[in-house]
Amino acid sequence: MSDGYNGRDFFIEKDEARIAACTTKSVTRNKSEVDVTNDDTSGDRTLLAKPGTRSIDVSAEGVATSENYSSLVEAWHNDQMVTVKAVGPDNLTEESGDAFFQNLEHSGDHDGYVEFTATFLMSGAITLTLS
Repeated sequence: MSDGYNGRDFFIEKDEARIAACTTKSVTRNKSEVDVTNDDTSGDRTLLAKPGTRSIDVSAEGVATSENYSSLVEAWHNDQMVTVKAVGPDNLTEESGDAFFQNLEHSGDHDGYVEFTATFLMSGAITLTLS
């Protein structure tokens, strides 16, 4: 039986620093298929094994703190690519040289804390390493 992993064993880094005060992190891996169905395939769908496009989208949610609020807002306003790494259990790391900072949301209830959600779209070749 597997022991599983603790959510704290999975984290997101932006520009070589862990995003502070995260409570939820996610990585979405996407592939688009290449459909080569034609008259010779008798109507059965035929897909290439290699995808047309691969992409990774990374999101982080958490509590807005002095360690992350200003840096996230500033990075979003800069309109520059950022470096993003998704570091999973066993130090399995997925990264690309550049990531587009797509979305930044802050919200808060009158009797609670301010929360943030940030979404990054990795661009370029994606490197997978186990360190």
